[in-house]
Amino acid sequence: TEVEVAANVLETYVGEYELRAGFSVVVTLESGALFVQPTGQSKLPLFAESEANFFLEAVDAQLEFTKDDSGAVTGAILYQGGRSQPLSKVR
Repeated sequence: TEVEVAANVLETYVGEYELRAGFSVVVTLESGALFVQPTGQSKLPLFAESEANFFLEAVDAQLEFTKDDSGAVTGAILYQGGRSQPLSKVR
């Protein structure tokens, strides 16, 4: 079920998240909605399940943003195909 997340929270997720050298996921905020674009793939909308957990409708995948103790976004975890893969926020 999709929930509303405040725009100022969504803005903290914007950036590039690296899975491995040469492959990253870029998160953008456009017209109040988050989008993800993996290297070499199409841009897809993200839908919020909670303040930090998002899902995609086009593919069976979820993205959970991670924060440090101060609340700064440090990365994300990609859940897809029964696997969880950590991503590091690089910018």
